[in-house]
Amino acid sequence: MTVSGFALVAVNNQNVQQVVQEALGRVLITAIAPAIFTADSSGQGIAAASILRIKADGEQVSEPVVRYDSAQNRFVGIPVDLGPQTDRVILTLYGTGIRFRTSSSNVRASVAGIDAEVLYAGVQNDFVGLDQINLVLSRTLAGKGECEVKITIDGMDANPVRLIVK
Repeated sequence: MTVSGFALVAVNNQNVQQVVQEALGRVLITAIAPAIFTADSSGQGIAAASILRIKADGEQVSEPVVRYDSAQNRFVGIPVDLGPQTDRVILTLYGTGIRFRTSSSNVRASVAGIDAEVLYAGVQNDFVGLDQINLVLSRTLAGKGECEVKITIDGMDANPVRLIVK
C-alpha cells in the first residue's frame, strides 16, 4: 500500500530515441478519496444507483432510479415512490475510493439534508474495483422531489449527487 502524503509525479513520453519528460508535479496521496458515480458519468446530477424495496412479506424488488430519455438525449431521474409505511427502501450508490474507510461508523450520508442510516459502505462484489454504499431512505423524504445526496467518509466529502423522491 502507498503511504499517504505528497508525492512527486513525472509523466514521461518514451520513444525509441529518448525519454522526454512531459509533466512534473506534486500530488496528494490519501487513503480514501470517495466519489459517487452519476448516470451521465459527469460526477454531477442523477446518481448511477438503484433501490431495493423490502416489502412487509419479505419480498425484495430492485428498481432503477434513472433512465435514458432518447427524446431529450440525456439521463433523467425516475421518481422513487417510498410506497406504503411497511416498505423499507434502500438506496444503493456506486462509486470509488470507499473501501479503505477506517470504520463503518465514519461513513455519513444525508438526503435533502436529512441524515440517512448507512447499512454498508465497501466493496461491491460483482465488479472488480467497484465500491457501493447502501443507505435507508427516510419516509420523511416523501414528496421532496429532487434531492441532494451527500456522502462523507473519514471526514472527506464525496461529490454530491441527485435523486428524485415522489
